[in-house]
Amino acid sequence: MDFSIDSIEELAQAALRDLARAQDRARLLTRALRYAGDEDARGRAAETLVEIGAPAVLPLVEFMKDDQVSRGGAAQQVLVQIGSAAVEPLIELLGHTDAHVRAAVAWMFTGIIDARACPALAGALDDDDAAVRQCAAYALGDQHCFWAVPRLIETLEDSALQLVDFEDEAPTADELRFEQLRLDTDEAGQLWDDGVARLLAEGAPDPVATHEGEEDDDEDEDYVGAAAAYALGTIGDPRAVDPLINVARDPSRDWLVRGQAIWALGELGDERAFDVVLAALDDPGCEPEALGALGGFRDERSLDVFARYYRHPSAFMRQQAVVGLREHGGPAVLPYLLALLHDRDDVVRGFAARALGWIGDPRAVEPLLYSMRYGDERYRAVVLDALEELSG
Repeated sequence: MDFSIDSIEELAQAALRDLARAQDRARLLTRALRYAGDEDARGRAAETLVEIGAPAVLPLVEFMKDDQVSRGGAAQQVLVQIGSAAVEPLIELLGHTDAHVRAAVAWMFTGIIDARACPALAGALDDDDAAVRQCAAYALGDQHCFWAVPRLIETLEDSALQLVDFEDEAPTADELRFEQLRLDTDEAGQLWDDGVARLLAEGAPDPVATHEGEEDDDEDEDYVGAAAAYALGTIGDPRAVDPLINVARDPSRDWLVRGQAIWALGELGDERAFDVVLAALDDPGCEPEALGALGGFRDERSLDVFARYYRHPSAFMRQQAVVGLREHGGPAVLPYLLALLHDRDDVVRGFAARALGWIGDPRAVEPLLYSMRYGDERYRAVVLDALEELSG
């Protein structure tokens, strides 16, 4: 091939024409995300934009600026799938005047893992809007941004200072059960609907109907603090242990923040926090999180706790016992998890099956196969996933 300046110039001009054509097509497909009335058509447009890749980034970013409220979410999903090519334009978009756009962009960095975003996300912890700070904290955790730990600790502590005249009623047992089921959706997957139906059948009030129209001026700061605690637990830096212990022990902090701090302490597994988490079992607002977090310490004293809770009258608490048993791991937890395969609650049985797959003890294969005789199609799908993990 001729690599003369003329031939290179010809190739360059052809490439630029192709890029311009790709961007023009991307703009048309982006308009389809907004105007196409058929869901299949919008889905196909989104798939094609992902295939186009980098040339589609700028049209999608412009779409987010103009249409963040209605169907801007479709553009966000496409940009997340495109990935690294979208990072620099999205970092610039973190400076948008609309807080909804800034929050959406920060949240997108929970899906696009790229260290280039960390400085801008750390800066977003100072945003005037609580939702932006919350999304930025979650994203910094998922980015595992170790150098942002001091800023996240400040955010965890500052979220308490911004709560003025804080007076909050302790959550009811039913509210805790719904909240924990929501938090565990990623693990429960398709079992979410069954869990909600069971709680409602047991007489728990519908949380949406119960709190519809309510506003809490302090709630946004609680969510920011909880997001910072999540990030610190996910990153796993030991510098976070003492600040998290302080939050977990502070009765003036909202149960959501304290519960997330307790979860984070379980993720860190530092022995200094074991007694703090153990004591939280006596706090009705944090008991579920404490039970699940105990497993992270892999302390033999936790087994006595699990032995009490795995037959707890509440299916929700038995479910949390499964979480703790899974995190503890080892041969000692196997009898408890095998017994829970026969639990009367399908959600608990599903959690136990997933935990056995996670732990990977081959002695669980036969009991898992046997348990499929008594489960519905969704439970059998969970067991098959667990068996696949065991065989892998």
